[in-house]
Parts: sequence; structure tokens; C-alpha cells
Amino acid sequence: MKAFRITVLIWALLPLVTGLVDVLVGPSAWQGIGANLSERDFVDPVLDSQVRFVGLIWFGYGALLCFCLQDLQKYARLLRAALLLVFMGGIARLLSIFLVGMPDSGAGQGFIIFALVIELVLMPALLWWQSKLT
Repeated sequence: MKAFRITVLIWALLPLVTGLVDVLVGPSAWQGIGANLSERDFVDPVLDSQVRFVGLIWFGYGALLCFCLQDLQKYARLLRAALLLVFMGGIARLLSIFLVGMPDSGAGQGFIIFALVIELVLMPALLWWQSKLT
């Protein structure tokens, strides 16, 4: 159980950190992951608003994972639902690849592949591991 708890805590750090960066920095933070936008696009009010909004939701997701760690038995269903949501997000990301394609840049492709591994490999592994513990 301790190894699972540590793994979930490490996983929670990613949305906590990246969500906070999105809230504080906005879309310009995406330049490092290969977003192919012009300088003007990075300061678009709609995009800026959406990035900061989703960033806070993503930060909240990480906080929710930390909350669940208080009592893994009591919050088992909530944790399972949270992990499942990210898995479903990976399916939505696959839909995006099918409809729009992969980014042109190597950084963008690397980001997408990294995200898909988390969403479609790590999340099912954590769900399976959790099912063995509860």
C-alpha cells in the first residue's frame, strides 16, 4: 500500500506543478512543449482564459489525488474515478490525433507521446494496482 501511495503522490505532482504553471504563465508556457502558435496567438484573450481555466482544473485534479491519499480505502471510488477520467482524456487525445494529426515539431510530438503513455498506460496500471489493494 505504501508503494501505491508514493506512486500516486508522485503522479499528483505533475498536475499540481503544470497546472500552476498554466495558471501563472498562461499559454506562453506551451512554447516549450512545441505549441505551433504565433506570438499574437499566445496572447489571444480566449486562449489565455481557457489555458488558465483548464490549468486550475488540472491543478485541482492533483489536489484531489492528494486528498484521496488521506484514506485510500475511504476514497477508493473517488480515486478510481479520477484515474479513469485521465484515461478517458487519453482516448480524447487519440481522437484529436485521428482528426487533426500529430504536431509537426519534435517537441510537440514528444509531448503528445509522453501524455499518451501517462493516460493510456500509467492510468490503467494504477487502476489495476488499486483494484488489487481495495
